[in-house]
Amino acid sequence: MALLKSIFATLLISTILSGCQTKPIEAMSYAEKIELGKKLQAICEKHGLKPLTEAYNNCFRTELSREAYQRKQNAVRGQQAAQAFSEGMQNMSNNYYRAAASRPTQQSITCSQVPGPTPTVRCN
Repeated sequence: MALLKSIFATLLISTILSGCQTKPIEAMSYAEKIELGKKLQAICEKHGLKPLTEAYNNCFRTELSREAYQRKQNAVRGQQAAQAFSEGMQNMSNNYYRAAASRPTQQSITCSQVPGPTPTVRCN
């Protein structure tokens, strides 16, 4: 049970951390790309760079590459978490099956009453 909780927690945390940041930039809608562009522009401007300068353009390209890499890594981590969850569930199922198979099977018990002054029951 602890393994299941651990796997579930890992999957939940990786899902929360990756959020929507797993979608490749090329798969984003136009509006999403505009939002991302604004975010990257703000990062470069926080560094004190002025738009339309070579340093600003280099910053933007670097941030765009970093964002693409981070999204790819988030997607990989999400896939790894899903794989770990799947393997954990399979292991849990296998353990359950082994435990059930190791229990003795139920056997028929035949009982009969033996007549006499004090009736007794014998089972075999």
